Amino acid sequence: NTTITCWFNWAGGANWQRVYSLGYGDPVWRLMYFCPRDGWDDNNLHVTFHAFQPDQWYDYVGAWGNMDFDTVTPGVWYFSAIILKENTLKIWINNKLVTDEDSVYVTPQKIQAGDSSINVLGQSHWADATYNGMIDDFRIYNDALTDEEVLALYEEGNVTVPPVKPMADISFYGLDGKIMYSNVDESSISNVRVFSVTGSLLFRT
Repeated sequence: NTTITCWFNWAGGANWQRVYSLGYGDPVWRLMYFCPRDGWDDNNLHVTFHAFQPDQWYDYVGAWGNMDFDTVTPGVWYFSAIILKENTLKIWINNKLVTDEDSVYVTPQKIQAGDSSINVLGQSHWADATYNGMIDDFRIYNDALTDEEVLALYEEGNVTVPPVKPMADISFYGLDGKIMYSNVDESSISNVRVFSVTGSLLFRT
């Protein structure tokens, strides 16, 4: 059993970009991937599972197929959750259950081929375009989250951050595991808070 969740904001561009890809591509496919827009007729959101021995292939695509969701709008944040539990699969987009299958014979063990596995964010196992956009709060759980737990994660991250008019142009950067900033008068700083792109507080002085 496993759950994969993340927030993603796709900026558009070429078909077959990947939010993430897990497993192994060639010569024997043992993988799964999450694609914001495929290259098929309707250019839908696309999730694929492929497990070798036995050969099991599953495509989950837009509302015309077997997923109750179709196209991703560029520049919009979406929450996603993929849950494998025994032989069942659930796919959530935001707070909506878009796929609920009870005969999916793919497990994490089947798509993880030891040291040969290539698990990547924003990249395909093949020569597809690199992901154009943002990814936040990517998680893998070693259990199947309940519907209530998935909805709680969505609500936790579904925060609108009010626009803040900057008092100064400050440069932030990472160095040796620390958050550094420059171009600011130290005496004007009272505290520092860092938020994720979905509004979660990550750090404060």
